[in-house]
Amino acid sequence: MLGDMHKQLGNVVTAQQFSASRLNTIPFTRPKTKFVPTTFFHRVGAFKMSAATCSHFFIYGTLLPGQCRWYLLEQANALLFGPATTAGWLLDLGEYPGFVSEEWLQMSQIRRPNLPGTVFGQLVAVADPEATCRALDLEEDCLQADFGFDSIGQPLRVPIEFGVGLYVRRLQQIILANGSTQWAWTYLYNQTVQSAKWIETGSWLLAQGERS
Repeated sequence: MLGDMHKQLGNVVTAQQFSASRLNTIPFTRPKTKFVPTTFFHRVGAFKMSAATCSHFFIYGTLLPGQCRWYLLEQANALLFGPATTAGWLLDLGEYPGFVSEEWLQMSQIRRPNLPGTVFGQLVAVADPEATCRALDLEEDCLQADFGFDSIGQPLRVPIEFGVGLYVRRLQQIILANGSTQWAWTYLYNQTVQSAKWIETGSWLLAQGERS
């Protein structure tokens, strides 16, 4: 399956190939939420169906190459397809960004920012999405995820419990550099903020003073 994606999307590199030139980074620990909802075990029961439906991931923050959590995708032997974008905005949360959508704006009652609404990142693919989702969900304090796709290829959305878990894993439509689109897992911020500080460029790397 990954071989077919090579042909469709062009040149790719593995995480191990990229790591030879990656930047040195200093790891940090995110605060973890303490509350676990009673529906959590139901979500775990649907995990295999959820995770196995998509082998692509859109990464935009500390999971990017050269950032402190890239090693998680190195361990998954991720294939890096290159630059990609998606609709949304990035919150500047200090040591890491928070990707938010229109859904978050409604839940948090934060005013829509007067910004382009494009998030810049990278598209990767993995051979074992179940194992990768398990590792990333744990790292991202993610307790909620979409269920997969319906019969016509549209995402089956899980109703979000706002504030439960630091992030939620959603299926998001991604635009590649060649203009093609691809569904991919990505992590959206699921907490409120006192005052929204936006990354105006939509690029975490540019916000860090790095070249994207």
